[in-house]
Amino acid sequence: MKKKSLITLTLIIVTLLIAVFITVVFGGVYNVGATDKHIAPIEWVFRKTMESSVRSHSKYINVPEDINLEDKKLARKFYGAYTKACQTCHGAPGRKSDPWMYIYPAAPDLTDKAVVGKWTDAELFWIIKNGIKDTGMPGLGPTHGDEEMWGVTAFVRQLPNISPEEYEMMEKWFKENGEGNADLEDYQSRKGE
Repeated sequence: MKKKSLITLTLIIVTLLIAVFITVVFGGVYNVGATDKHIAPIEWVFRKTMESSVRSHSKYINVPEDINLEDKKLARKFYGAYTKACQTCHGAPGRKSDPWMYIYPAAPDLTDKAVVGKWTDAELFWIIKNGIKDTGMPGLGPTHGDEEMWGVTAFVRQLPNISPEEYEMMEKWFKENGEGNADLEDYQSRKGE
């Protein structure tokens, strides 16, 4: 008798799970709009899955020996790339993300040391290269080389230590010099700053 009850209970549970699956997937009852947040357990599952995936996939990435992510000149060369591809969502020193940009989950503030410090260099590189599905974070890998992505990684790594004034100086320098090889320190000395 117990075996029959267990089979019946299992069939009821499986039938309910199938009904819930069909209702959610085909019934449109779950709101996927970016303006409606997930319930806490689903939010936790998605966040944990994303973090575990990034850590797992970046495990064997090493910073190339000829790249120093603390090199300010390297990072500054990628100011333009950051402003074009990242600033709209992630903001910048002294600047919030663009007010018309609403994505869910919200893009992290990359000027916050705790946010950037949460990831290793390899993890930041992996995120920049591959993006994150269903978050609005694009992957730059299909359109940019690894050297460029390491440069953006250097910029992001240093971003929390860049003052709003220094960022503004980079903007002026970039507008005058573009993406060429002009040196920001030389520019600052010419401007007397």
